[in-house]
Formats: sequence, C-alpha cells, structure tokens
Amino acid sequence: MKLGVILNCFTYPENQHEYGASILEKVCPRLDMMGIDLDLENITPTYMENKLADEHLDEIPQQDMAKVRELLKTHNNKGIIVRTAMKALISRGADFILHVDGSSKFGLEEILEKIPIITKYIIQPEVDAVLTDRRVSGIDKIRTLIEDFEKQIVLHKFPSVNLKDGQSGFWCIRISKDFSLDELSAEGYELELDILFMLLGKEKRIIWEPVNVIFTGVSKFTFESNLLKMRWLKEHVPDVDHVLSEFIASNAERIRECNEEAAKDKQKTFDEYCSEVRNLN
Repeated sequence: MKLGVILNCFTYPENQHEYGASILEKVCPRLDMMGIDLDLENITPTYMENKLADEHLDEIPQQDMAKVRELLKTHNNKGIIVRTAMKALISRGADFILHVDGSSKFGLEEILEKIPIITKYIIQPEVDAVLTDRRVSGIDKIRTLIEDFEKQIVLHKFPSVNLKDGQSGFWCIRISKDFSLDELSAEGYELELDILFMLLGKEKRIIWEPVNVIFTGVSKFTFESNLLKMRWLKEHVPDVDHVLSEFIASNAERIRECNEEAAKDKQKTFDEYCSEVRNLN
C-alpha cells in the first residue's frame, strides 16, 4: 500500500526542507514496518509554475488554464494547488492521501508523531478518512469565531453528524473506488469543507484524531478569503442567513468582544463580516 503525502509549504517555503527531510528520515522507517510505501509531493512557491508548463497541463484537475493563472495571482488558490498535488499522487498509485499544513501551526514533532498514528487508522478497511481535531484554533479570535459559524452551517446541512472540527489542514483520506477528484470543486481555502461535504454526503466513516496546534497570532487569512469561503458555503447550503441570525443571537457577548478587539487592531469586525455575508448572492 502507498501513502501519498502532500507537504504544503506553498506560503511558508522556509519550512519545506526541514519538514520534508524529517518526514523522510523519521517517518519512512516506521511506515516500512507497517508495509506502507511513502510518496512525498512537496508544494513550494514554484510548484504550479512547473505544472503550468505545457507538458504538465494534464496534471491540473481544472482545465481552464486562464482561470488557473488568475487564481495563482491571488491568495485564495489552495484548492486548485492541493487538488493538483492529489492528482499527481493518485496517478502514481497512492491508496491514501495525507495533507500536512506546513505553516508552523503544527509543530514538526507533532507532525512526526501523528503521521504513523493516522496511518494506522487509515489502513483499516472500515476507515475512510482521518481528520484532526485541533485542541485550540491557532488563530486570532475573529477567525476562530468565523470558523465556529462555518461549523454551524455544516451542522445545519448534516445535523446528525459528530463534527469535532473539519477545517484542520492535517488530514488523510482513502482513495476508494467511488472517489473521484471531479467531485471536488474548491479553488481556495474552502478545500477542507469541500472534502468534508464529500465524506459526510457519502456517509463515510471518519476517525477524529486530536492534534496540538501552535498559536501564531493574527491570522494571515484575509477578509476577502473569508467571504470567498462563505460564497462557496452559500452555494452548497440553504438558509445560511438564518443560521447566521441564530449564531449571532447565541454568541452576542463573544461577538461584542471580537468586534472591540478587531476595531482596536484596525481590522474588519465580525459585524462587517456579517453584513457582507448577507449581501453575497
């Protein structure tokens, strides 16, 4: 069996060498003992430039190359980049795909410890995905608040699921016979939601693995990226505005504190975010 590992250091290239070398040196021997081959796909700042060369165009899932090039000029391109890496690994025979966020939110030692644990779960025939459950968000208060709202939207669509997280960048999925990359449409940071919706819609079995994250302060996640993710959610979930009204009513004090902190830091407030969400078509 083969585990395809995506090491995503696209916006944090300074981590690529240390993380990649450590995974190969310290994780491969442990996977060998389990009968698992590891295939590593490194996402670096030049990753897509290489793929956009004519001889590699077929490796990009989305074939509108003009749109791909426009996406790569923005900060909201995670989906198309990771789906390209997934396609490369699947073409080389990966039975499972593990995505590792190389942004330093997950410490290197935590990654090295968790990969064998996640692998032990995913190779069990009855397990379709291992998603990590972050013990703290690792990001600022307003982005954490928005993620909690997004979680309520997911629960609105899938009310019976046991949803512990769903947006962590440390995940592993089985490439089963009924899996197709064409089912995923995410272009940006909605990728984890896209994968989660696919898994929940097919009633796949998910194992939740707790993971420690490092608080890195103010999120690099932009206001525009939040809205692009919400546009995707509105396209896939009815009554988002109703969910928003309920969320505001049940989180009034928390929202007030976030608004005060955001205004103090000269950031967009949650109230401004809510106004933009309601205006999205």
